[in-house]
Amino acid sequence: MLLQINGHNKPVPRKGRASLPTPTEYLCLVRASLRSRKISTVIHSKDVNKFQQAYWNLLKTNISGLKKLKKTKSAKPKSSVSSRKGRNTCLSSSETLGLKT
Repeated sequence: MLLQINGHNKPVPRKGRASLPTPTEYLCLVRASLRSRKISTVIHSKDVNKFQQAYWNLLKTNISGLKKLKKTKSAKPKSSVSSRKGRNTCLSSSETLGLKT
């Protein structure tokens, strides 16, 4: 059973025990899983940027094994000249202004 905890229903310490002190420095928990193997680590807030940079370098070195996707040529729309065939595209100045003659 997994207990969902938010700010309103957080657990209260038992009688006679002091509550936990507020942390002076916050930590970041990083979890990763692959199939059935799981790993986790805790990182100090000042080291998050260094961790992200090292993680990105690791990803870049191992991403070369992926297959490239083949680009498909998109169908070009037909020329609009053929759709204008038979139409008079020249309008007089009175027609463009919407005046009746």
